Amino acid sequence: MKPKPENLNELAFVYVKLGDLDKAIATLHQALKLDPNNAKVLFNLGYFEWKGKADPKAAIAAWQGYLKADPKSPRRAEVEQMMAQAKRHLAIAPGTKTEKPAM
Repeated sequence: MKPKPENLNELAFVYVKLGDLDKAIATLHQALKLDPNNAKVLFNLGYFEWKGKADPKAAIAAWQGYLKADPKSPRRAEVEQMMAQAKRHLAIAPGTKTEKPAM
């Protein structure tokens, strides 16, 4: 049986709760292979990459996909704000701890 992107999205949160962020991100990438334009998965991938991995480039890429997949999203302003924060950190190596504002 083929997994559904929505189920993989939920599974990713289980992995985060268990402390395995890498597995959570891999699970979201698996979901995107099934549905590359799944806005919910793209949003969460960006969030995990930014908040969990401190990788602004990966977060921005995911959120750009999110905005493309759901251009009229009610969360558009929130995503654009997070992207602006991430863009300010592009020169910092992924994984570096910063004083970035809480989201």
